[in-house]
Order: sequence, then C-alpha cells, then structure tokens
Amino acid sequence: MYERFTDGSRRALTEAKNVASERGDSFITPSHLILGLTLSSAEAATLLERAGVTFAGVSASLPPLPVDSANVKSEAIPFDDDAKEVLQEAIRLATPAHGPEPITTRHLLAGALRADTSGSAQATVARCGGSVEQLLLWTSP
Repeated sequence: MYERFTDGSRRALTEAKNVASERGDSFITPSHLILGLTLSSAEAATLLERAGVTFAGVSASLPPLPVDSANVKSEAIPFDDDAKEVLQEAIRLATPAHGPEPITTRHLLAGALRADTSGSAQATVARCGGSVEQLLLWTSP
C-alpha cells in the first residue's frame, strides 16, 4: 500500500505511529498525523511551521493521557476511521486525471485538512494558533 508514498510521507506516518505508541493511545488519529508531519522534515513540515504549527504546540494541544494508559506501548497501532479517510483523500489527491503521482507530505496534509470528518486535524491546527484557511490555500491541488 505504501509504495507510492515518498520517503517523507512514510517518515511522517512512522512518526505518527511512534507518537501514538509513546502516548499509549489505541489508534493513530488525524492529530497524530499532523504531529508526524511536523517531524517529517519535508514540505508539509515547512508549511505547518509557516502557518505557526509546531510539534510542541500540537503535543500540548492533545488531550492528557488517561492514567491507566501510561507506559502502555504497542507496535501494531491501527489508524482510526478518520485517519483512514485522511489517507484515502491523500491518495485521491495524488491521482489526477493524467495518472498517479507519488504521495507526498503535502498530499497527507491536504488530506488531513479536507477529509477528517471529526475535524480533529483542523481543530489541532487552530488550537496551535495555525491558520487552517492558509494551509488549505497552500495545499490546494
């Protein structure tokens, strides 16, 4: 499934999984994906930083960990339904009429901002003082 993803995109997904695991979360959510993108050292990280969204800001905006989840780490953490929608939107955005393109961090960021039905990615960006509208403009196809 990930063969079309660029190295930066795969790194962002790995970082999202790592953050979810370190927090003891049960699922990878769109907020974890935004966190992973801030760590990816790729185009989306630059766009997020320009919009005022940083790893520290996103981390601080996540809900506190439940007491019983501390130190619970898992290797196999699934994507929640909203994160799956983000990935599907990123794939759709990277498949224009002339044929498929590599899926970049910009596609993942655009997918997170457009397809997250719970609104958690946009809310995460907003809580960090970032401009959702500006990011939507910067990631428009």
